[in-house]
This record gives sequence, structure tokens and C-alpha cells, in this order.
Amino acid sequence: MALPALDDYAELIEALGPHARRFVQSRWLDMSQSFTPKGIERYLEGARELSSAGLGWAMVLTYLRELPALARSVGQQNALKSVDCILLVYSRTDGATAEQVLNSLNAAQRRLADPDLFVAYLDFLSELVQSAPAGI
Repeated sequence: MALPALDDYAELIEALGPHARRFVQSRWLDMSQSFTPKGIERYLEGARELSSAGLGWAMVLTYLRELPALARSVGQQNALKSVDCILLVYSRTDGATAEQVLNSLNAAQRRLADPDLFVAYLDFLSELVQSAPAGI
């Protein structure tokens, strides 16, 4: 199966800012092996959503760097659910808390060692932040 072409996603990559293209180019093989073409699109859209929310380049970079490994561990669909959770946490708390959630995802996956438990973890965080934001 041929790898998807980086140029197919040029518009999404350009929306991320000037540093994104170089970073995505350097990690393209890893990304394209971790996601389907549709998954890559959603993955890059997630990065754009984080950037548009005002979470800054450092958070977007962490997301771009960490999510491919997460996708290989828990599956593409489950890894991409984390974007919604991160944005929900951000909307109810602050950027630092959202960043901590993002930074915890790979550790949570390793400790839980099961894709269904990982999704339950995301669901738990989403419920907790909706009912008790200070609990996060």
C-alpha cells in the first residue's frame, strides 16, 4: 500500500503555522504508518483545533509528536478521541490543565494496557471536568 502524499494535506498543515510543515515532513513516515489517510486528516484537523483554541505551538507540537504512538497502541479511532477530551478540559479549566491531560495519555495507555480501558479513561476525564472541573 502506497503512503499518502504529504501534499494532499498541505492546506491543513499550512493552517498550523510556519513550523508545522518542517515538523510534519520530518515525522511523515511515522504519521502515515500510524494513521489511515482519513485518520491523518482528522489528526491534522485535531492539531488545527488545538492551535485555533489558543493552546500554543508547544501543545500542538506535543500532540503531533505523541499521538502517532498512541494510535499504534490503542487504535486510531481511540487515539483521535483524545482531541475532544483535551479541548473539553481546556474549555472548562485552562491551558496548563489541558496540557497535563495531553502529557498523561501515553502513560495512561501503558498503565491501562487495554484500548477499551483507555477510552473509559477519556470518558472519565470528560465526565469529571464537566461536573467538577477543579477535580482535574
